[in-house]
Formats: sequence, structure tokens, C-alpha cells
Amino acid sequence: MARPASKPKYDHTITREDCDNYYNTVLAALALINVLRWDEPGRKLDPDARFGVGRRMTTSEKNVVSASTVITPDVVLQRAGKGVVGEITNSLTENDEYWAEKLQQVCKYDDSLLGWWTKDEKLPTHDVVLVVPHSRVVRVTDILAKEKSDEKDTIKFNRHVAVISFHRHSGAAKEYVDLMKFFGDLSDADLSERLRHGIPVAQNILLKVYGDRKFVDFPPPMAYVLQIMWDAVFPSYIGELPIADGANKGRTPVKVDLDRICEDLQNNFGFQVDDARGTEVPAKAWIKKALEHLVIFGMASRIDDKTYEVQYRALKGDHVEYFGGQVFKHKGKLDLLGTPLLQPPLPGFGPPLPVSSPPKSPTIVPDTAKATPAE
Repeated sequence: MARPASKPKYDHTITREDCDNYYNTVLAALALINVLRWDEPGRKLDPDARFGVGRRMTTSEKNVVSASTVITPDVVLQRAGKGVVGEITNSLTENDEYWAEKLQQVCKYDDSLLGWWTKDEKLPTHDVVLVVPHSRVVRVTDILAKEKSDEKDTIKFNRHVAVISFHRHSGAAKEYVDLMKFFGDLSDADLSERLRHGIPVAQNILLKVYGDRKFVDFPPPMAYVLQIMWDAVFPSYIGELPIADGANKGRTPVKVDLDRICEDLQNNFGFQVDDARGTEVPAKAWIKKALEHLVIFGMASRIDDKTYEVQYRALKGDHVEYFGGQVFKHKGKLDLLGTPLLQPPLPGFGPPLPVSSPPKSPTIVPDTAKATPAE
């Protein structure tokens, strides 16, 4: 008689790699912003540069990919009357079809976009940048080179386009994010040439200038979100409230509010809405879903749609591994959650887009302290 198939075991290396890849993407986004804001002659960050993560831009009716619709590039930056729209991916797939499809989607940024920090929300032109892991940049550039030589190619760009690789590495005393251009050019010839040789951006500079950012505008692995909430958010609430009678067996009941958690995460680890085209990062839907995970894990209970009581306790070992294991263990129940929490946004999330929005400084506008991207 055949033995029943053994239940697959949780492989934490996959969860850890996914979380590491996500955080590396955050660093790549910040490094790109820092490099684009850098004034090389003055050796300082341009204080007048504007930038947004997941900024909502509107395409024209002539857009060949997504006509007359709202799109959210990972990075949008405007400096000295010029703009850059950047897409960043942490995918390590070797599937050429995936990368070809990704490049076709990037084509939607090659358009007269609306949403810049000007009175009419327009710029004469802008550059398009695709940032990919260093180990996949040759594959991506090969596809672009092939498409460029093909008369029937479907991946066409009328604006300056560049493919930039990112790679995180440790030096003798610091960690760096290396950015290097492998394909195309930017309208700023000097910056384009410096990127061709590679620009190392010290991680401690990113931390000093932008704070401890941990999110970009697409959802991270759930274990990543839960670990940050459990270690950095919930403990800060315990001191605000008296410990209830139910605090026993090392558990402390903590009543948490969805809006409060989102605000705290955006202030400390993400990005807030700075105008009508801004995007909340992390999104409220991600945090709502994370709280529902805790309910399924038996670590929280739902009081109402926005209020939960978390049974907080100290966890042993690697907390990412712990939550990754919980996600794996409860997969069947979690599948019943589905994905409606991700789209559409929760009621009241994000203001409507205006016909024209006035320029406004982003939430994170560091001072002009000397801080070179390669320091």
C-alpha cells in the first residue's frame, strides 16, 4: 500500500530571499532618487528637485499601452525643468517573455504625461528609466537591442530611455548600492556618462537623507510587513495604554487602529501623500490584510472594520521566519481572504485627481547638507 505523500515543509530561504529582494528594491529606488537629485558641480543635493514614489500620473489619449488612464511609476522626479520616470523591478526570473512584457509596459511612460510639479502639470519632455537587478540587466538589454534592430518591433521609445542595473554590496566599512547604465542614454549627458561607469551610493547616506524607508509602491511579502508591524509599531503602543486584566502568559492585549498604524508606517518607513497625485506608501489595503492575517494566526481579533485587538508577546528567533512559517501553515485559510483588499482601495483612500494641482514639496525634503551619493 502506497504511503501518503508527505506534507511539504516550509522553506524559509525563499521567504528570506523575497524579503531581501524587496528591501533591495527600496534601496535601489532611493539610490536612483539621490543620484538624479545630485548637483555634481555644486557637490550637493538640489533642494529644488521634486520626487514622488508611486506618483499618480495621467497618460494621453495617444498612449499606445494605456490611453487616458492613471499610472503609478515607481519613481517620478523633476529637476530644473526636466523629468525622469523610473520603473524598478526586483524580479530574478530568466524568462525572456516576462522581460519583454515588462519592457512593453514601460513603453506607457514614453508619453506626454500629466502630473508634474508645474502649474499646468506638464513638462516638454522627460526620460524613461528601467532599473533591474545586476544579474538580469544583460538579458534585458539584449531584448531591447534585438527589438531595436527589428523593423516590426513592438518596444519603441521616442524619448531618452536607459536601462540601469542595481547591486547591493559590502565594502570595507560601508554597504553600497551600485547603479550602472547598460543601455541607452539620459538627456543629461554628464549624468549618463557617470552612470555608464557606475555610481556607488552609500547606504548610510540614504538612511541619513531619507530616513529608514522600507516600502515602495508595490506590496512586499506578508512576512516582511508583519515583522515590521510586530517589532517596530505595536511595542510603541503598549506604553500608551494600561495593561488589561487579560495580560497573562506573556501576552499583552493592545487595541490598534488601522488608520493610526498606516500613518505611523508611512511617517517612519514609507511615504505620505504630499498632494492630490501622491500615493500612500504603504497602502492601507496592505496593512488591513496584514491585520487579517494576525486574526487567522490567532494573534489578534477584529473589533470592527478598522479596530483590532492584538495579543502582543515576545517572539523567539527570526521574526521574518516565524511569520513566514505562519503564512505557510495557514495557507488554506489565507487563500479564502482572496485579493479584494488590494484593489480597489478602501473607501476614503486617496483624494480624487484634480484637473490641475499646484506644485508642492514632497513629504521628505532633506536639507542641503553636503552628502555625496558615493560617500
